[in-house]
Amino acid sequence: MSNAIQNRSFFQNIKPQQIIDKPVYGHTTSSSEIITIQINQTGSTIVLSRTDKSIRIWKTYPDRIGDTITIENAHGNNKTIESIAFNPKFDCQFATVAKDEYIKIWKGQNGQLENSIKTNSNGLKLIKYSNDGEICSCIDNEKQISFFNVSKNYKFIHKIQLEDYVYDLRWFNLNHDYFICGLHNGIIKLFKFEFELDKLILKKELLGHKSSITSIAINPRGSYFCCGSQEGSVSIWNTQEFLNLKNISDVDQSIANLDISRDGTYIGISYDKSSNIKLYDYQSSEVIFEIPNTSSGNMTYSIVKWFPNKTSLCYSSNHGTTLTVMLKTTVNHR
Repeated sequence: MSNAIQNRSFFQNIKPQQIIDKPVYGHTTSSSEIITIQINQTGSTIVLSRTDKSIRIWKTYPDRIGDTITIENAHGNNKTIESIAFNPKFDCQFATVAKDEYIKIWKGQNGQLENSIKTNSNGLKLIKYSNDGEICSCIDNEKQISFFNVSKNYKFIHKIQLEDYVYDLRWFNLNHDYFICGLHNGIIKLFKFEFELDKLILKKELLGHKSSITSIAINPRGSYFCCGSQEGSVSIWNTQEFLNLKNISDVDQSIANLDISRDGTYIGISYDKSSNIKLYDYQSSEVIFEIPNTSSGNMTYSIVKWFPNKTSLCYSSNHGTTLTVMLKTTVNHR
């Protein structure tokens, strides 16, 4: 049996589990949509935000998802949570931003607010931790990226002004040395962060996309990364010479979200319109599975997220209103 057939069979044999969030006051189960989804490093906790201004925390177990916690109006002033990031130094601590000037730190175990850091930037829309948890980076609406020292209570370190809007940023696997960001003009920039000198060095500019870089994903094993664009193509680059290895462009819709499985075998791609989420084999670039009922919602884009510790994934379904988990519990794979 070929690898492609085995891979298709593997995903076809997983029974999806729909996880239903209890509506908050003033909403129904279908009147709010999922904005973003994150999973902690041990795969024990899923956190998502919704357009009803809430955060939902779900615990994962070997055979089920359960024990939900709801945080209503998490940032106050009716702000929706635009981005969530788990701190790699802790099993279950995460940060949020909501297009205001605050970074909020939460305990995933009970949903309690641990810290609220007021920054000098307004309109914070994306938050990412470096892989060693030493640096927190935030993107705002003013084409700026701000950096904070996590160990020093998120003390401001540095800020850069870019020539165009930034839609995604990812840190590479080595501590906090390098990160990559994608711009509205289609340019991909690679920076080296000199932590001791509070200095950034632009190392490379990668060209080839004609429109906005909407999403970036880095192989957890560090060998390649992907960049999705508004024109509907996904470019795949190696991390040795930063050469373009291949492109995926079989769906003529803007890329909403990218994520790569824990071993780099599969790439999950979601789209901003009517197409379902598709899972691709990295080696062959073939579609091995199309997840039904996963087109984008009326207010939000569809999302796909792999578990960091197993070949399982979760995603938004029912036009963005429902969290669904494909969790293989009986058969070991890879």
